[in-house]
Amino acid sequence: MNLGLAHTVICSTLAKSLVLDRPTILEVGTRTGETAIAMAQANPAVIVFCVDWFRGNIGVIAGPDAEGQNHLAEFHGNVTDAGLNYRVFELIGDSTHILPMLGDEMFDMIFLDGDHRRSVLSCDIKQAMRLTKTGGVLCGHDYDTHPIHSRDFMEQHAEEDVAAGVHCGVILAVDDLLPMRTLMGDTVWATRKADDGWTGMV
Repeated sequence: MNLGLAHTVICSTLAKSLVLDRPTILEVGTRTGETAIAMAQANPAVIVFCVDWFRGNIGVIAGPDAEGQNHLAEFHGNVTDAGLNYRVFELIGDSTHILPMLGDEMFDMIFLDGDHRRSVLSCDIKQAMRLTKTGGVLCGHDYDTHPIHSRDFMEQHAEEDVAAGVHCGVILAVDDLLPMRTLMGDTVWATRKADDGWTGMV
């Protein structure tokens, strides 16, 4: 298990900043649990709920994220090895089915790293906006700043997992719904829920 990924470090820093009695984090797209574990280790008060269907990424035909890959056993093993069974929990299923069942403003932080297709991520973002507490953080992965492609190219590939090294659907969905987001590192976007809307990260 590799906990040195840049987005994992950023998420850990955000989790550590949650100075509350019992902060709650929702991660959508957990795969084998690396980021969830890192966030829980960064803040010993935090509880992390992980939404995933644990069957890879739709449309990906090769590699560790290929559609059909079952990561649930590895997730359980990693969480157990980290001694975090009591603070990291899985919610198994499709995010478009699970998120609508959750109550308003349940989470202090939400991290989206699931389906990269524009249509699905747009649904996830809209649900996450509802689920984030006022003052909480909504963030996500795979907002690729390199390489740069035209808007036309991204529109053509918005319903693919990735095209020419870019998660086009992620960029379009985030720009459409959260224009005030802040970019952190090369691939992480983040925004905070204020009383009057969404703001960049200070």
